[in-house]
Amino acid sequence: ILEAVRELGLETYRLKEVGGADFLLGRLPIKLYLYGGGNPDENGVERLNNPQLTAAEMCLYNVNDFNPGDADKMFVLMRSVHHQLAKRLMQLIAYDRDKFFTISGHRYTGSTELIAAQLGYASTGKEKFGLDAYANKRGFYTMLSFLSAEDDFAEIISATLTSTPKEVYDATVTAKTPDTDVDPEVNARYAKEAEQAYKEFTEKQAFVNEYVQKSWHINLKQMQVISVRRINAYIKQH
Repeated sequence: ILEAVRELGLETYRLKEVGGADFLLGRLPIKLYLYGGGNPDENGVERLNNPQLTAAEMCLYNVNDFNPGDADKMFVLMRSVHHQLAKRLMQLIAYDRDKFFTISGHRYTGSTELIAAQLGYASTGKEKFGLDAYANKRGFYTMLSFLSAEDDFAEIISATLTSTPKEVYDATVTAKTPDTDVDPEVNARYAKEAEQAYKEFTEKQAFVNEYVQKSWHINLKQMQVISVRRINAYIKQH
């Protein structure tokens, strides 16, 4: 599992066409904890990180049944690694949190209580942690994006680096596609909601892309293609 983390998490950042060999110097988490099982919180929602710890500490979960040839397990591992690496880099390389917060500030829940029921249907890692239509229709990439501005920001980076460009594009289409109803008044409301969701989704996407480009000197979309290709190749090798 540590080999996968090194090769697909750390080494991807250090590639010449991504961040360069020295990009992670002094920027890695200082401690690493390994756990045999999953990481459900008090509402039964599986988390990608331990919110009780600082971003200087990284946790890896489901170590006991990890299988590098299993695409779903690899997806969950890399979602977690990229979420936590993003949080660490956000901590060390400042972004305008207040400006980012204003985009979807009214939607953050602060707890998993309100998303637990929605996630209750998810069985695979991709269903729990993948790009999610319910979230997209509310301006988010994933269900865990609802928790806070920090989570939202880190999830945009993590979900991007583990999803294909087409999957992310499809999520934007979902965001701007209104639900339909026989009642024209309800339809009008749905259209407004979709317009707002799409606005928030794309504004946050542009904000994160610009921050990563200007502050990390990394092209996130270029890194996305490299990251997904490397993950898929790694799974095939095992």
